[in-house]
This record gives sequence, C-alpha cells and structure tokens, in this order.
Amino acid sequence: MIIQGSVASLSFSDSRPSLWDPAIVRAVATEEEKFDETLRWSIQDAIRNILGESGLEAVCSILHLDELAKNPEEFHSQMDRIFGRGVLAIEAVVVKALFRRLNLRYVESGFFEFERCVNQAKREFSRAWSKGMVPKSER
Repeated sequence: MIIQGSVASLSFSDSRPSLWDPAIVRAVATEEEKFDETLRWSIQDAIRNILGESGLEAVCSILHLDELAKNPEEFHSQMDRIFGRGVLAIEAVVVKALFRRLNLRYVESGFFEFERCVNQAKREFSRAWSKGMVPKSER
C-alpha cells in the first residue's frame, strides 16, 4: 500500500536501548537475528506508543508478532485486516524506529510503502555489517 505524506512528524518515544548496546548485541548472534530482533522491538514499541500497553497486549493476543516481523508483507496484511488504513500510521512509526535503532538515515521518498522501507533498512544494515561497521567486540 502506498500513501502520500510524511512520517517525519510522527513522534517516537522509546526507552529501549539501541541495537548497538553491547548487552543486546551479545544476546543476538547473527546479522539476520540482530535485524529481526530490532524489527520486532520496533513493531512492539510502535504499537505500544500508539495504542498503549493494553493495545499491544490485544494485538499480541490476535497475532504472532514475532513471526510476522520476519515477513513484512504478511505483517502489513494482518495488521491491515485489524486496523484498515490505520495500519499506515503504525507502520510509519515502525519504520522510523527501525532506522533509528539501526543507526541508519531514513530519507522519505514522497510515498510510503512498509515492505519496501523494511527491505531497504535490511540491505543497508547488511552493507554496514559486511563492511565491519559493527564493532567486532559486539558482533
């Protein structure tokens, strides 16, 4: 789904550490696991930020977010089934949080598509990983 507009105006308050926190990095072994874990945190925090803790619990009781985080297209489909167009606000906050947590620069392109943005973040994270931009002691 594509929408016009900006996600820059969305707020995101997050008390969780960034991906580069050594305690978190040591707990997750591979590049893919680090990315997936960061995406899961971003999804949960975005839902909590928008709907509150009880909203997150309700969504978790309906959906298996851990599995959906591995498949952005299915995540969008399942969330769209529940929230309709409201899913776009949640997805925009997820993407904003994901890029921030991965220490990547998010550039808006005039339209927003969740799957494309998540895949872009994954590619950029993979590039940083392969270039050794993640400190070796934290790999």
